[in-house]
Amino acid sequence: QLQSGNARGAVATLEQNPPPLAQELPYHALLAASYQQTAQWQKSAALYQQMITLRPDQATWQLGLAIALERLDQSAAAARHYRLAQQGQALDDSARRFASERATALGAR
Repeated sequence: QLQSGNARGAVATLEQNPPPLAQELPYHALLAASYQQTAQWQKSAALYQQMITLRPDQATWQLGLAIALERLDQSAAAARHYRLAQQGQALDDSARRFASERATALGAR
């Protein structure tokens, strides 16, 4: 569904029978990203926050949370998570640069 551009359908499918969060983090990461594709920023942020509680070292989740928080007009929190994402190991150069630029734009220290 995602590959065919049906993000809303993918969200509906993923929400039907989700596995326990701690057992299937990649599944929930896909759901959180799908929430972003459908502009469900609050749901995306909440899910990323739960996942980061379990694995705070995941830079891609920090980045996803930062994007959602920025869309929710929570600039200070977004800047903090952009910085955390930037410091992580799993981001490619482009994503790291994006995180750095957004953190700076939002006034992260």
